[in-house]
Amino acid sequence: MFSRVRLLAALVTVAFVPAALAEDVPGLKKGTPELKSATALAFGPDGVLFVADPQGSSIHAIGTGDSKAGDVKELKVAKIDDAIGGMLGTTAADVVINDMKVNPAS
Repeated sequence: MFSRVRLLAALVTVAFVPAALAEDVPGLKKGTPELKSATALAFGPDGVLFVADPQGSSIHAIGTGDSKAGDVKELKVAKIDDAIGGMLGTTAADVVINDMKVNPAS
């Protein structure tokens, strides 16, 4: 229970940090996140994508740079697990989609 409270507190704290100030906030740094796992996803302000990494006991805030509204288009990808498996050199049976989010700003 305590670790969930700490995780929630960290997410709430990071969620209200503007992307431009992220480098000035203790614990946040610019770079390439080393994810051990990726589960829950959420978008915050300024197109920041939050990725929960339970195996790494961390939450990553990734600045996508995608914050402007665009044309809304429907996208259908039949058998997306097959497509992802093919790009990774495996099969759909080896692909697990934990979460998927669309940036509401764009």
